[in-house]
Amino acid sequence: MADIEKMARDRLGPMVARLGLGLVVVYHAWGRITHSGGANWHSTMPPTAQLLYAWAELFAGLFVVLGLHCRIACGILVALTACSAWIDYSANQFSQPISRLEAPWLFYCLLATALFVGPGDWALTIGFARGKARSKPAPPSAIRAA
Repeated sequence: MADIEKMARDRLGPMVARLGLGLVVVYHAWGRITHSGGANWHSTMPPTAQLLYAWAELFAGLFVVLGLHCRIACGILVALTACSAWIDYSANQFSQPISRLEAPWLFYCLLATALFVGPGDWALTIGFARGKARSKPAPPSAIRAA
């Protein structure tokens, strides 16, 4: 039973969070990119900013799905989401009706989960922070006596 819990905690849980978040982001970004290559989806944002935003969102979502530098990609998504919240809600999301806030706040929670938990063991790369911690120590026979 402990093996199933460990697998769910270390592999399955992070993978489900990663895939759920990444697929939503990729789908959302793809919708933006289909409007003139990503330069015509917002009424007040300059076209160059829209283009950079849409493509950054797409690539960050793909990196999250694959588990490539997941925390960096999530950091980019946090910055993009903060910009989007500032532009779309004038930094006052709490003045919106609760029915309009449910989906964004669920997205924010999933984004925070993927950011804090990381990609898990089932990813193409586990990132720079966990890579060193998981290295195996050298066997005693390989260490020379001084």
